[in-house]
Amino acid sequence: MNQDWERRDSYKKQTIAIKHLLQRYHESRGNVFCLECRNGSSSPQNPEDTRILDAWAMKPSFVSLTTYGYEIKVARSDFKGDNKWRNYLKYCSFFYFVCPKGLVTLDEIPDEAGYIEVSKNFKCLYRRRRPPRRPIEEPIGMYKYLLINRAKIDNVNVGLGLGRW
Repeated sequence: MNQDWERRDSYKKQTIAIKHLLQRYHESRGNVFCLECRNGSSSPQNPEDTRILDAWAMKPSFVSLTTYGYEIKVARSDFKGDNKWRNYLKYCSFFYFVCPKGLVTLDEIPDEAGYIEVSKNFKCLYRRRRPPRRPIEEPIGMYKYLLINRAKIDNVNVGLGLGRW
């Protein structure tokens, strides 16, 4: 029983380290970045419609919509047993599995997905395969989720001297 807890704690630490690497990568490029990103509201009437990507990013452009979705896998059983990832494709121009070195082989990654390998010391990301770019619709529900639940609104320095409202 104690080994199960230690293993889960190790998986959690690995997942957090990977999330930090992805966040640092996207923020250094000025991209919008969100961890545990929902595709919209969490409707109690239709909970099966709610999708939560481990991480999602968007390039800041009004001309060309480019988004990145990430599914982080730190346990082989989780990688082998995951069937929900295909539901994320409609929100991502590029979709990646992100795994520690040695967890999976490149030929196990489905053709629709890319693969990012994490170094053994969890300090570097290596893109091993770029996924195909797919055209997607504007993810309006995701935009609403980000604005309502994740955005930090700066209404203090709007230049009108109004302060908080």
